[in-house]
Amino acid sequence: MVNAIPTAASGRRAVIGPAATPPTILGSRKTETAMSIINSPSDQPLTRPERELIPSDSPLAPYVSVNPGRMHGEPCFPGTRVPIQTLFDHLEVDEGLSTFLAGFPNVSRDAAVAVIGLASRGLLDGLRRL
Repeated sequence: MVNAIPTAASGRRAVIGPAATPPTILGSRKTETAMSIINSPSDQPLTRPERELIPSDSPLAPYVSVNPGRMHGEPCFPGTRVPIQTLFDHLEVDEGLSTFLAGFPNVSRDAAVAVIGLASRGLLDGLRRL
């Protein structure tokens, strides 16, 4: 079964078909070309270059790693694939530092505490400049 529903931005109708069929915009000439690009197999996988963006002499280097070739460049704890955001997500839902560290044994307590300290200093320094 195929249903057509209006889209707010363009006024065109999106065609929604079976789950395996991606939605298309009626009246769009680029749809076929775009879908062929999306669905065509690639000879080479999409990879990002491995390079550390935090200089080794930076005070952040022992606690933060940013590498476009690892975790899409998301800031992580060095030597791990654990995004720093995950620490803040755990703290936000009141799981606590101990629960975070138990779930991610590759992250040291010192690194987690240092990241929290860096974040709080950054926030407070910014507020003091207001």
